[in-house]
Amino acid sequence: QEASYDLMDEEERSKYHYSIGMHLISNMPQPEDPDFSSVSFDAIGQINCAGTFASTEEFRVQFAALNLKAGKRSMEVSDFVSALSYMEYGRANLPEGVLGWEE
Repeated sequence: QEASYDLMDEEERSKYHYSIGMHLISNMPQPEDPDFSSVSFDAIGQINCAGTFASTEEFRVQFAALNLKAGKRSMEVSDFVSALSYMEYGRANLPEGVLGWEE
């Protein structure tokens, strides 16, 4: 699998990560489920690896909100490096003119 991944160009890798992340999001358990946190972190991580693949403004805002939640959760468990990464990624990918992120 790693050899196949290494043979992909950057665009193919982005599509691959995006597809995995979207699959995980579409099958994500409910927040009450004990597996919710691990699956949501995996999904967000995959889409973050895809780079700027998010197409619609609505999705970018929703995905920024997921990154914010992941960042807050990371801070709760004292994983400040991951928290900063999630929050920076979410903020960087917000569409122009979206307000309220700094709050």
